[in-house]
Amino acid sequence: MDYPLIINDIVRLGAHPSDFFHRAKNLNINYPKKKLDFILSIANEAELLSVAGKGWRKGKKFSQLLKGNVGRYWYLLYSTFLETESWDELPLVVNLKSMGERETPGGARKFVISELQEGEPKEAFKRRLREKYPEFYRKGGVWKLRREKRAPEWEELEGPLIDLILKELEWLNVLDSGEKIKFTPAGKDIIKGKIPDFIFEKPVVKPDYEVIARVKIHPGDLYFLERVAEPVSCDGIYIYRISRQSVLSLIEKGQKPEDILKAMRNWGELPVNLEENIKTWGARFSKLKLKFGIVVEFESPYLLKEVLQIKEIGEILRPVGEKTAIAKVEDMAKLKKLLRSNDYYAEVPRKWESKKILYLNEEERKVLKKVLTDSLEELKFPYNLTIEEIIDKL
Repeated sequence: MDYPLIINDIVRLGAHPSDFFHRAKNLNINYPKKKLDFILSIANEAELLSVAGKGWRKGKKFSQLLKGNVGRYWYLLYSTFLETESWDELPLVVNLKSMGERETPGGARKFVISELQEGEPKEAFKRRLREKYPEFYRKGGVWKLRREKRAPEWEELEGPLIDLILKELEWLNVLDSGEKIKFTPAGKDIIKGKIPDFIFEKPVVKPDYEVIARVKIHPGDLYFLERVAEPVSCDGIYIYRISRQSVLSLIEKGQKPEDILKAMRNWGELPVNLEENIKTWGARFSKLKLKFGIVVEFESPYLLKEVLQIKEIGEILRPVGEKTAIAKVEDMAKLKKLLRSNDYYAEVPRKWESKKILYLNEEERKVLKKVLTDSLEELKFPYNLTIEEIIDKL
């Protein structure tokens, strides 16, 4: 497999920021923790993802990846892997109490790669390094295992370290998996500094709303697919299913039905029933808008009255104008759920819950000030500001 699957992994991670930053749906990426940590660390260093603690979100270069030359970003990841010192294999292979002078993480990786020989069994490769460079990693000093008063053996330190570096080269799609050392055809170009080109395959949308995509899918198409459909299987081939809920969730984030259809038509002819349903599903959108964390704006007074007829919604949503209503911050999650369960989908602007008062434009200031001035209730705004404090800032 020439195509760098690590690129697809990064695109999928970027499509669904982790719960550390946002509440997003769970990813269908069942990797061992070591592999996921590796991908996140290298992508963070390459600025494709931004990682803090156990969470991640899009990095500075993520949007460029969606429309750029995949070969260049693959090479960027490989060169980052060679140079970075923030990713360290040592704690992953041995539990040390103390250690002496050692090779840098990047230096160890470069050394192992420089000694690789095509077709050599991996076990023979390790034996050769042990015989020729018995302590290539440790340069001196006192090495002690935790809870023991002895230095680690080769089988406890250098051996597992080499195994992990070889595995990382497989995760980078530079090496094939198997008992022997074998470079992928494009991997041979990468280690020589050459940028490979790829021919991408378009997803195919079936009449039953199932989408079939090969792994050689363009990053931009994969990103869109991750957001507009629900993953079914990612084992060898990507299978997604477009549903009413998945389309509505994307429209909630500001994507228009026409834009969704336009993007999907780039893949090829769409089933007529899917086109019609996407138009139908999106017909009620933009009739409700959530603003400033506490405000719901309706398209018309009639729509507001219609929604207030629903008993549970009427109990937590209070009109403060012909087309505007307000709810307590603590009730907004429940309100959104009630609206959706009754087939009312509101447009939810990005960061609507936490937009800072100081950054509102003039029109937003006027709307918010009017709503809050007309309100008779002691509501709490996000950041626990009172209405009086907000009006004072406006």
